[in-house]
Amino acid sequence: MNIIPLNRDFIQETSLLTIEVISSLEGIYSKEAREKESKKFTPEDLKNRIADPNCMDFIVVEDDKVVGFIYGVLDANILFIQWVGIHFSYRKKNIMKSLLYYTENICKANNISKIWLDTNCKNKPAMKFFNKNGFTKLTKVTNFWYGHDYYFWIKQLNK
Repeated sequence: MNIIPLNRDFIQETSLLTIEVISSLEGIYSKEAREKESKKFTPEDLKNRIADPNCMDFIVVEDDKVVGFIYGVLDANILFIQWVGIHFSYRKKNIMKSLLYYTENICKANNISKIWLDTNCKNKPAMKFFNKNGFTKLTKVTNFWYGHDYYFWIKQLNK
């Protein structure tokens, strides 16, 4: 397993995996949310992210296949994680934990002090994962993105 920055060699495959993961979140996100969010990760959009110095995007490659991703945006020395996902066949193999750990180490090396993210209140596995991995739940926001309820989380990074 290799964790690397998103790059042009894997754009098409990463786009397809991202759309597959987002589209599968029925019961957590509305159909409208899944459809509109999936449209933000076309190959062209990913090329733009690669060129954007404020984007921190990493992928997990195993046997020349993209099996995971994390998309983040830097703002004021804080990384906001927008999306994370692992291919269904590769879940429960600690890949997400390795991807998060890798991202945290990149942040520390670049003097990024905090990581923020949100989880849909219906996404119990994500909430359990982030809590277990040192994130603190800050607040609940109701009727937020596409009318869904969310928890906002933070992790203070130490050098």
